[in-house]
This record gives sequence, C-alpha cells and structure tokens, in this order.
Amino acid sequence: MKKSYQVGLIASPELAENLAGKIVDKLPTYLMHHISDQVKWHVEYDVDPLTGAAETIEELFTKAKHLKELYEWDYIVCLTDLPVFHQQYVVASDINKDKNVILISLPAFGWGSLVKKISRTIIYMFKDVDNQDFNLKTNQRSSLIWRDFPISPVKRMNLTLKETKNKHIRYVVYPKYSGLIRLLLGMTYANNPLQMMSSLTGVVAIAFTTGGFGLAFTTMWKLSHLFSNWRLSAITAAAIIGMSAWVIIAHELWEPVKTSAHKRVSRLYNLTTLSTLLIAVSVYYLVVFSLFLMLSSILIPPGFLGETLNLSSSATWIDYVNIAWFAASLSTITGAIGVGLESESVVRDSTYGYRQRYRYKQVLKNETKKKKQQS
Repeated sequence: MKKSYQVGLIASPELAENLAGKIVDKLPTYLMHHISDQVKWHVEYDVDPLTGAAETIEELFTKAKHLKELYEWDYIVCLTDLPVFHQQYVVASDINKDKNVILISLPAFGWGSLVKKISRTIIYMFKDVDNQDFNLKTNQRSSLIWRDFPISPVKRMNLTLKETKNKHIRYVVYPKYSGLIRLLLGMTYANNPLQMMSSLTGVVAIAFTTGGFGLAFTTMWKLSHLFSNWRLSAITAAAIIGMSAWVIIAHELWEPVKTSAHKRVSRLYNLTTLSTLLIAVSVYYLVVFSLFLMLSSILIPPGFLGETLNLSSSATWIDYVNIAWFAASLSTITGAIGVGLESESVVRDSTYGYRQRYRYKQVLKNETKKKKQQS
C-alpha cells in the first residue's frame, strides 16, 4: 500500500497566487515522477496575505509552520513575492528541515516566466529533504540541484538559526551584486509595469490631444529639423525621467528610508518603484511616438514639409520620425500633469511598499475578526 503525503502550497496574493494556480494541479504528477512513485501525493492550495507582508524570514517560517499544523500537512511550500536575505546575499529558497517547510522567494528568479522555474525548484527542494520514502540517493540529489537549478550561480548552505534552533538548507545567490540585480529585475516584473501603463490611458489621450494640436504649427517641424539627435535624446530622457518623478511625487510612492526599520528593504522598494515607472513610462512614450508618427505622415504632405524646412526635395521618413520624436517628448511632459487625474489605487498597486502595507492591514483585520468571533 502506498504511503500518502499531504503537501500545502501557500502563496502570497497576486503574482505568487497566479503562479500557484498554474502549477497546483500538475504538482502531484511532478512529485510522483521525480521524487517517488511509491508515494501518493495530495496537494492543497491556499492564499495568505501574511506571506506577502512579513518583514523577516523568521515571520514567514512562523506563519508557514502555523498553517502546516492547522491543516495537518506533512510538508508546506510557501511562495512569496517578498525579497529574502541572508546577511548581504539574496536567498532564492530555504528548507526548514525540522519543520518540513520550504520557502521560495520569487523575485530572486529574475524577470520572465516563472512556471517552469518554480516547478523545477519545488522538485529540487523535495530532493533535498531527508525522507526514506523518497527513492533518491544523496549524491543524485546534489548533482541534480547543481546541474539544473534555475538560479545560477547559487551556494547551498547548511545552517542552524539562532532564533529557533532549527536546521535549514539555504540557497543563496552569488555573487552579491549579481543577486541584487536579479532580485531588482524580479521585483520589477512582480510590479507588472505594463499594468501600470494600462492605467495611464487617460494620460495618453491628453498627451496625444496636446501634441496633435502642436503638429498643426510649423514651429514644431522646424525645431525638430534643427535639433540634433543628441538634443532630441536628451529631451526624451528628461521627459521620461520627469514624468516618472512626477508620478512618484503625486502619489507619494517613495519609501522614507531614514525612518524605516529595514533601510535596505526600503531602498530596494524605491529602486523597484523607479525601475517599474521608467519601464511603464518608456512604453507609454513609444505608444505616443507611434501615434504621432502615423498622424504626421497623414497630416503633413512630404512636398509641403520639404518646402517649409527649405529642403532641396520632398521630406523623407527621417523628417517625420524627428517630428514625432519631438512631439512625443513635449507631450510626455504635458501629459505628466494629467497623471494626478488617474486613480491612486491603480498606480500604488504597482509598488511593493504599498502592497505590503495593504496586506498587513488585511492580516490585522482578519485577526481582529477572528478574535471577535471567538469572544
């Protein structure tokens, strides 16, 4: 008769939740195929806001342990979109050997699709769990982890936490700066810059209306022709950076580092907010540029444009690109004012600090509700 194991898959809201939903049904088959076909695997799935609101790795493990005991699971896999550190290094995953708790930090896996990466990582973490029912040799576990682990390079560490006295196997990304860059990319991906871009449709309308009106005047044509590529590039950079800064100021997205209890995390949140906005505004800029390029090519005849610019022949496509380039930069600066008209909740949902505070409020609200029900 096959032995049965109950596995709990706990995810923080949004990114981790969506990811867990995609792998939960396939996970029993993966575990049976890669870990042991002599074991019957049952996987249950739940979403808990604390896995996305805890400030330390100890809090995450404490919450995971509580859920494991509550639901009587044999193992628990915790997926979080929060950054996890070991001293100055980024932690990709951690196994609490004493409590059978596996923690995986999604941002450490960088930018891109995570379904295959996390599915493989869960399997590798189970390969590293000491259980006589898992038909794997120790050297086989090690070679498989080092050969295929999606975070590279990583260092496998055995340690005992002072706070809990529990034994852990921790995977840390090396070198330090490589891990931080990968973490920043992963956190930016979790913020979903394209979702923030979709919230700026009203700003695109304002910018396009303003720039479209300016295209009717020859001054914009002449300036775009006179300006060098370097000057046009500088205006573009100023427009994108200026609009990003305005969004941060208008919606109070910058985390106060000096008063923060976790200064390193606050700095990381700020960098992530900045990178998210730069990507979102850059996409916005490309959209506006494409609209102006299409509008100018339809609105302005090549012969008339060439005559206005004192060219020896009709205008070429480069002249239209320069006009659209200049118009997009000016309209981006103008459109930044319209950012204040957008819903603050939509913009703030794309930042780590705001999401974490919101989840923490949810946790407190749920705990207060439970206490009232018990009393």
